[in-house]
Amino acid sequence: MKISNLLYGALFMVLFPHSILRAQQEPPLKIGYVDLDRIMLESRAVRSAVSAVEGDIKKEQDSMSEKMTRYKILSETYDQQKTILTKEQLKTRRQELDDLKISIEDQKDKVSRMIRRSERELVEPTIELVDRAIRLVGKKDGYDLILRSDTVLFASDRCDVTTGVLQMIEEIQKEEKAK
Repeated sequence: MKISNLLYGALFMVLFPHSILRAQQEPPLKIGYVDLDRIMLESRAVRSAVSAVEGDIKKEQDSMSEKMTRYKILSETYDQQKTILTKEQLKTRRQELDDLKISIEDQKDKVSRMIRRSERELVEPTIELVDRAIRLVGKKDGYDLILRSDTVLFASDRCDVTTGVLQMIEEIQKEEKAK
């Protein structure tokens, strides 16, 4: 038993200093996080892409909302007056309601297409820009890992790389405009 304890002790003495030495040779991990909500609020590039999309879509949604209100009023009026209207008047009003309903559905489709197109043409390139900036900051500043802030349970402020990412986005934009 003493011999096995001596062997384990000797093995421990030989291997343990080696593992400590290896751990001392490797630099510590450098981890950061980025606040994407802050980037959405503070980056001019991101804000301009979002506002361009929101303006067009809002106009269509407002117009669709007006049509829906009109449809509701016409439908209620139709229901209230259907006992006093002639068959021809009922047919005309029903046709008007059907046409308005088709127009609303067409407008819904148009808004959906606008959203898909804007994602493809504006949002995706903006996401790629932010991703590129994060990767450049990570490489430039020697980070091993950069996380989204909404996945981090705790981190000190010194781990926040959002300001650096915002600055990198501006630098990338300046370079692209210069080209």
